[in-house]
Amino acid sequence: MKKLLGLVGVGVVLASCGVSSDGRSAIFAPELRTEFYDLTTKTYVSCANLNQQSVPTQGGVSVGATGALARIHVQLKGQTTTAYDQNYVADFSQSAGTLEKNGDRYVFVFDAPNRTEADFLPQSVGAQGIIVNPAKRTIKNVAASDRVGNGQGGFYAQLTGYSDTGASTPAITSQAVPVYANCQLINDTGKPVF
Repeated sequence: MKKLLGLVGVGVVLASCGVSSDGRSAIFAPELRTEFYDLTTKTYVSCANLNQQSVPTQGGVSVGATGALARIHVQLKGQTTTAYDQNYVADFSQSAGTLEKNGDRYVFVFDAPNRTEADFLPQSVGAQGIIVNPAKRTIKNVAASDRVGNGQGGFYAQLTGYSDTGASTPAITSQAVPVYANCQLINDTGKPVF
C-alpha cells in the first residue's frame, strides 16, 4: 500500500509540473500576484480604474524550477473568452535581467494595460501588451467592485519553460486573478509584488 501511495504522489507531482523534452529543466507551481489586494475577498485582483483613474496592472509570477532553466515564455489569457490577444506575450530570462532567481524559485514582474470590454484582455493592444521589467510598485489594499465579464472575468498566466539547450516544457498555468472595473484605495502596504 505504501508503494502505491508513493506512486500516486509522484504522478500528482508530475501532472502539476512541466518537464522539458530533454529532461534538463522543469517548472512547477506558478503563483500569480498583482499590485492590488482586495480586503473583502482576501485575493489579489486587477483594477481597470483606481479611485476613478484608469491604471495598468502590475503583476508578478513566482514559479518553482529545477535544472538548467534558460528562459520562461509567458502569455496572459482571459478567463472567460477564447479570443486571446497574441500581444500579451513576453519572454523572461536571467541573461536579459528580467528573471530573478530566488532559491529554487524564479520571479518576474510585468505591467499589463487593461480594458474591461473583453474581460480584461483587449482585442488589440498594439505591438506589446506586456511591459517587461518595469519599475516595481508596491501592493495596495483596495475595495474592489463591478467585476467584469458578467461577474466572472479574470486572467491567468500560461508559462512554458526552456532549458539551456532550447528544449521546451509543457505549458502550465497559474491560478486566475479576478478583474474589477473599479477599485478604491484603502492603503499602500509598501511591499513589492515579489
